[in-house]
Amino acid sequence: MRWISEIAGAVATVIRAAWGVLQEARNGLARLMGNGKPQMPDAYVPETGVEDVLDEFGERFSRVKAISSEAASDVGHAVHQYASAPDPLVRCAVDLTQLDAMQMDWLLSLSDDGLEKLAKVGPRRCDALARGRQAGVVGFPMPGRQLEASVKPAERVTADYDAIPSFAFGRLQGV
Repeated sequence: MRWISEIAGAVATVIRAAWGVLQEARNGLARLMGNGKPQMPDAYVPETGVEDVLDEFGERFSRVKAISSEAASDVGHAVHQYASAPDPLVRCAVDLTQLDAMQMDWLLSLSDDGLEKLAKVGPRRCDALARGRQAGVVGFPMPGRQLEASVKPAERVTADYDAIPSFAFGRLQGV
């Protein structure tokens, strides 16, 4: 009995294979004649799901956030906390005693757009910016540099002229 079912299974497999060969031959001839439909590729099944990607992103983001928060000093945390405050009344409550006078002047002179940028970059870059380093953030005046920019060009020329030693005046005038 068992051998009969095995023979029947083998005969069915041979018939299916022969039928598949005949269909492929017919489809091939139809394609050559222009009557056949193009074969569609198998549907793509991704190996990773959306949840896997979101989980991995969340883990990496939390690691980077932890590293960037740990490396910042009290100055960076104070500047970031001030910049992240939602309105001016809350900003008044932020403790800025860690900042020196130049850093405090710089922070208080920033516009609301500048404070929004500072809030986005995090405490580590806020620390670097407050200490006068660019830190990869474009478009920020550095502490101490906005005072130079506020000086009028005529005052700069006068200041430069005063810095020239007196013995050099004869050379400048051609004497």
